[in-house]
Amino acid sequence: EIIAYHGALRMMDHSIPLNQESPVFRLISAFEERIKTSTSQIIGRTEVEMPYQENLKHRQDLPLGTFVCEALREFGRADLAIINSGAIRDRLPAGNITMGTIYTTFPFDNTVMTLKLKGSDIQSMLDYIAGKYGKISGFQYGGLRFQMNLASGTASDVRVGEQPLEAGKEYKLATISYLTDGNQHGNILFKNAYDLFDSGFFVRDVIMEYMRNHGSIKSPPAGLIRFSP
Repeated sequence: EIIAYHGALRMMDHSIPLNQESPVFRLISAFEERIKTSTSQIIGRTEVEMPYQENLKHRQDLPLGTFVCEALREFGRADLAIINSGAIRDRLPAGNITMGTIYTTFPFDNTVMTLKLKGSDIQSMLDYIAGKYGKISGFQYGGLRFQMNLASGTASDVRVGEQPLEAGKEYKLATISYLTDGNQHGNILFKNAYDLFDSGFFVRDVIMEYMRNHGSIKSPPAGLIRFSP
């Protein structure tokens, strides 16, 4: 017969005595040292800080978002790139960038995807984003410029690279698996996509390779997306 019982959560902090001779402690300590060695590796350098303000990232394009999209676009040999703004979780500071910083900024195991869309479908995608502006989470872009007309909820003056968007032309787009899996309205944005290809490479690995290949990284210009009331 149970007369009474008591239970509670206990914080696992430094007040808990540790047996530093135990096999588990030695195993964890060795693993922590290996992690520290790996994450402290310098993989690249930025010339200036690229902030990623919470109050702005869902409302406009930011240089850090453009930088990431350009890295994905180059990797995928794509014409343009788009990611959801929530895929980036922190800023990139100025100066040396360590592997640990990259893991903090890009913690998710999203892989880089490529797909193909007709220009008319890209127009529909951007019209949808414009029509939902302020109602859904935002996006970041690369290789793309357009004007978002807030009153009509449409996109105009769309340019891929420096060329006007052509309705009948085929374009290759780079993005992330989170969106192609249908999340964050990806099921609508890419509803007519074809030739989907999963590279199998995580976004953070592509970013690190891009930084190694390009040396000191400059902040891309902002203002790819213009707004009209």
